[in-house]
Amino acid sequence: MQPLQPVSAADLQAFLDTPEQLLQQPTELQLAVANYIETPRSLLEVLVNSTDSQVSQAASLHVNYAGEITDNWQKAVDAILQQQELGQNDRLAVELLKLGTVPPCFFSEWVPAEKLIPGLRNPHIPLKYRLQLLERLAQEPTLEPRLQVAESPETPLAVLEQLAGDLELPIRLAVKFNPSCPPSLIELVEGQYTVASDWNTDAEQLAMLAQSRWAWIRLAVAQNPCATAETFMQLAGDSVYKIQLAVAKNPETPAPVLAVLAQHQNQTIQATVTEHLNATEEILHQLFTTQQQLLKRRENLPTSILERLFNEGVRDNYLFLRQPHTPTWILAELANVDLEALIVAKRAKHTHLPLPEVFEKWIRDDIRFLVDVAKHPQVSVEILEHLIQYPHPYIKLAIAQNSLIDPAKKIELLEELVKAGERDVLKLIAADAQTPVAILEQIVEQESPQNKFRFKLRRLLTRNPEADNRESVADFCMDAIRKILTPYQISIDVEEWFNLIESYQWTTLLENYTYVGDLKGRYRQDKSFYEQVNEEWKQFLPTISESERQKIITNILEIPDTLVDVVKDDRTVAVALVGNPSLPVPLREKLQKQLTRPLEKLNSYENDCDMRMALAYNLQVPEAERKEYFQQLLSTNWNDIPETIARNPNTPPEIINQLMTRPGVGRQAVSRNPHAPASALAELAQDTNNATRNWVAENPGTPINILLQLVKQPLEKTNNNVANIRENVIKNPHLPARERHRILLAMEEEQEITEAHQLMARRADSPYALAQVLEKGDRNAKITAARSHKTPIQVLQQLAKDADETVRSVVAENANLPLSNLLELTQDSSLNVRAGLARKRLHKQTSVEVLQRLANDESAQIRAQVAANTDTPEELLRNLANDSNKEV
Repeated sequence: MQPLQPVSAADLQAFLDTPEQLLQQPTELQLAVANYIETPRSLLEVLVNSTDSQVSQAASLHVNYAGEITDNWQKAVDAILQQQELGQNDRLAVELLKLGTVPPCFFSEWVPAEKLIPGLRNPHIPLKYRLQLLERLAQEPTLEPRLQVAESPETPLAVLEQLAGDLELPIRLAVKFNPSCPPSLIELVEGQYTVASDWNTDAEQLAMLAQSRWAWIRLAVAQNPCATAETFMQLAGDSVYKIQLAVAKNPETPAPVLAVLAQHQNQTIQATVTEHLNATEEILHQLFTTQQQLLKRRENLPTSILERLFNEGVRDNYLFLRQPHTPTWILAELANVDLEALIVAKRAKHTHLPLPEVFEKWIRDDIRFLVDVAKHPQVSVEILEHLIQYPHPYIKLAIAQNSLIDPAKKIELLEELVKAGERDVLKLIAADAQTPVAILEQIVEQESPQNKFRFKLRRLLTRNPEADNRESVADFCMDAIRKILTPYQISIDVEEWFNLIESYQWTTLLENYTYVGDLKGRYRQDKSFYEQVNEEWKQFLPTISESERQKIITNILEIPDTLVDVVKDDRTVAVALVGNPSLPVPLREKLQKQLTRPLEKLNSYENDCDMRMALAYNLQVPEAERKEYFQQLLSTNWNDIPETIARNPNTPPEIINQLMTRPGVGRQAVSRNPHAPASALAELAQDTNNATRNWVAENPGTPINILLQLVKQPLEKTNNNVANIRENVIKNPHLPARERHRILLAMEEEQEITEAHQLMARRADSPYALAQVLEKGDRNAKITAARSHKTPIQVLQQLAKDADETVRSVVAENANLPLSNLLELTQDSSLNVRAGLARKRLHKQTSVEVLQRLANDESAQIRAQVAANTDTPEELLRNLANDSNKEV
């Protein structure tokens, strides 16, 4: 719609004596007269008969024709609205509102609030109509309409009183700085909020404040953990959603109140109740249908919920095995794996099957979850006995280590595992203090260098080259020998070959883990040994040609030395035995002798750090001796040694304190030790390294007072969504629920302030808002204001003096910033600010005065940027061409 034609009282004089002439005038003039506030009734009586519907409607609704706003007037408006399409009338009214007089009652309830806001700035709207608009907009659920009302100096006191306790911070601030708002109102509201949010306020006062007419006050009570169950119940029924959600989040909300909130239609409130620590078994059943995914993430689910999940078809092994209350009958169902069917199904999925050992690993991976079944606190003896059938060493180990299993069966399973010799399994058995001494003795015997050599040699001779993986160079040597023998159709007699090759091993006198042999060197240098070996293999393989036999001998002599190296390097099981406090002292000393390597001057103890580490943590070793091992370990040049010691929860406090005096990874790693002394964690909580402080925040052993100190530290920027320190403190299991609630409330308040400042930074026509940004705004809010071309010049000038160089850099790019301020910024202490001024702007000419100042800058980098700026005058460029710096 086109703007209304302007008219005045003088324009009406021509029609006062002959009103009918108005109907002969253009429609635009008729419409303007019909909307003019001073048009007399005599002219309106003519215009109501206009052939133009807009003119007749405007005249009939004019206050001088229809009278003051009364019930009868409202009925008249309703009658008109019912005669035509509502949307058309609303659009007409909205357009008229921009320039003419439209009573608020003309608008239907469906007119969007943003369409009514322009009426507040319409000079033709009488004050009483504007007041009615203000009252209507004050009831809108969205922020902007209420904010317009809160900022208007015409807003009645009754409406300001209503908005003074609004839930939105921008509205409360707008009311606070509204010139029509009495300071006593703000003091009253803020005073009540202070009491309502104080966790020391008595329950009676909180109950009274829970009935406040201001939602902000009721919200503070809903967030206060000291409120009574009755108060929580009352607020759970509040009409404001945010207050109901606050009750659901409060850690002290009792179960009966949560039960009421669990019936809420809002999914967020239901989800919050689902995660609440006070939610009872009955409440969880109540939420089962809608919140099943959240239920699955809860810890310590009741048995009945787990049974309901299982009965409804949930087959999540991880879910049931991590829950301590999973009933035995569900564990029995999980343990009932049809191995043959699994193998058939696995084969059916793949058209090309891998090597047998790879396929076997697939099957083992698929049934690995049975290990957790065997370890579950609700597992039965019957289930353990059933699990024994599965060919998986870790399943058998878990069964053997379960206290329910019969001791004789335990020994039988452990002996079977020891005989199988799988290294990782052996290491776990050797390290377990509950392993029977008899089993430990068997492992010690099996772990002697000679026996390990025999075990690996026999495996080498019996290995299927097409199915089994290669473990060392010895396997390649044996494969080469088999390749030579194949054309001769000679098979390997395992026992004969074993005895012959082992005899060479004995010749090398392998006695411990420090041996380094060289049979091939001896074969070349020792004539008698050379003749002995050649004669033995000539008799052993008489049909092989001499050249082929030499190739076999070369590979044969490589095998013992290679296997000895494998034995020497494979110390993990022996080291685990040394660290086991249940191992008899004579056996420990025997192993210690075998594992000890000669000291070297430049890197003392580094050759056998693994053994010394195990002894340092073995409580059966005398304390003085253990302390000496720690000192030996800390004297090495390996950085991972101090880190490993620092993170070990069994490290003595005096060693931790020693690490704290040494800079580096060891000191930092103390922050991850759950048993670290409080004094050490307190010191590390103040460390300059952000990662170190984060580890302290995550550490379950960090005392509460240190966690709370970490929360108060300034926030730092994070990259790639890395959690900041506060978030890690919130996740710390040692943090009490109330303190977690307090931190979350503080974070919500900070977020609210940040968003409010961002909003105010965009309100260039609100002086109070920009004043708040200048006084209390964060960097982002100031940058928003500095970047906006609507921001008043005086505000830009203040931002040009801000302490933050980023803010100064941004405001320097604002085209509205006066030249005088730009010239001041050419002397700015920040190189980045001056560099921004020197660079060519995309849509703005760089001031010559600015370029002249910067051409004499002390920094060659700035002068070079001036030279590169296409706006730089030719004369200035000639001067810069003689600059002493080549880059310029």
